[in-house]
Amino acid sequence: MKLHWFIWFPRMMLLVFAVLLVWYNLDVFYGAQHFIFKIETFLPQVIPAVVLLLILWLAWNKPMWGGILLIIVSFIFTYFYHSYRHLTSFLLLTAVPIIIGVLYIIVHYMKPKKLNITLSSSSIDTNL
Repeated sequence: MKLHWFIWFPRMMLLVFAVLLVWYNLDVFYGAQHFIFKIETFLPQVIPAVVLLLILWLAWNKPMWGGILLIIVSFIFTYFYHSYRHLTSFLLLTAVPIIIGVLYIIVHYMKPKKLNITLSSSSIDTNL
């Protein structure tokens, strides 16, 4: 069964979501403020995207943990961004990570498990 596309789909969704979060924060560079002030304003706003990229790194090999962390982070986003006040912000900032997290959990259960074959010393014939 080909699950290649299903494994890559949540990875790409999470990567695009993190890039969009960074892209929406690039507006701090427009204006007449000093460049250091712009950097000081930009860096704290990029922390959620960095957290998502760290979760992506973890979920690459451990999709169950990545899915669980994404669902937890989506609830933190709900509290931090107050996205529960408006439906559109809730759908963009909370529902997207929840959907991606659920997809990672599904990938964990659909991914074929690696076979762990161990050779015992009694199964090896030493009388050659």
